[in-house]
Amino acid sequence: MSVSAPRPEFVVFAPPYDPNVGGYIALHYLCHLLNEVGYRAHLVPFFNSAEISPIDADSLVTKLLDQRAEIQKSNYTINAAWNTPIYRRPWRGIAKRDDLVVVYPEVVFGNPLRAKNVARWLLHDPGFHNKQVYFVPGEVHFRYLEMHRPVPVPWIEIAEQLLTVTYVPWEHYQPPPEGSPAKALLTCCARAKASLWCTT
Repeated sequence: MSVSAPRPEFVVFAPPYDPNVGGYIALHYLCHLLNEVGYRAHLVPFFNSAEISPIDADSLVTKLLDQRAEIQKSNYTINAAWNTPIYRRPWRGIAKRDDLVVVYPEVVFGNPLRAKNVARWLLHDPGFHNKQVYFVPGEVHFRYLEMHRPVPVPWIEIAEQLLTVTYVPWEHYQPPPEGSPAKALLTCCARAKASLWCTT
């Protein structure tokens, strides 16, 4: 009789929610969707990961993580309508967990939480925003779109499937009122389109 592996738990390393920044929306929405389909997922507030080096002593890393946790959790914005709980356990414990997958966006420098399982989500080409990349061996990279170019190194696995998560805030959109120029333009476009279809 085989014993099935436990379902992984996810931690998404993300800046505070901002409805005007697509990458931030995607990270928070991924966490929400994972929870909605039955996984356990939490957010860890983003901090400047370049402060933590892979050769730092564990005691220094523990101190830095504890400091960052208190600062970041105290003023962290989430989307109240989504299922995106913040990771409340000590961050230093993440490094000891075999069942946890940490999702970092491509802008994160290295593996600041020292997770055993790292999924890197390329929301843009690596290095586009901060002009530097630092990845760790054993990561799995997922691209948001086909056009995003992963870094071709042998010690990183590049997933074939895309990880595209799209959220459209439909509550902010509505058809233009009757009689407005925008409504007239839409009507004109619709008639032109119908005319083209009829003549082909």
